[in-house]
Amino acid sequence: MIKVKVVKKNDVIKEIILRGHSLYDDMGKDIVCAFVSGTVISMINGINSIDINYLDIDKKKDFIRIIVLKNDRIVDTLLINMINCLEEMAINYPSNIKIYDKEEGTC
Repeated sequence: MIKVKVVKKNDVIKEIILRGHSLYDDMGKDIVCAFVSGTVISMINGINSIDINYLDIDKKKDFIRIIVLKNDRIVDTLLINMINCLEEMAINYPSNIKIYDKEEGTC
């Protein structure tokens, strides 16, 4: 399962962590993995095309951490759009992707 953790502070996205595999199908045939990868990479590339100083990205095997260094209307809109797309995928493939929200400062 792909687990997506969205960390917010004052209802603003500050960090997104994705880890795991969808296990929907074999590598190269996995439509859930392809959708998640394409959606996340498109959002990162879109924000980086505006300013490479908005995000700090940490990528490892089966893991990506996106730290939002600067928020503004455009960046927040792109982040929210990405989360909305991933939430739609989680509705359709609940065994393969799950979204978790966490407000900073809460247990």
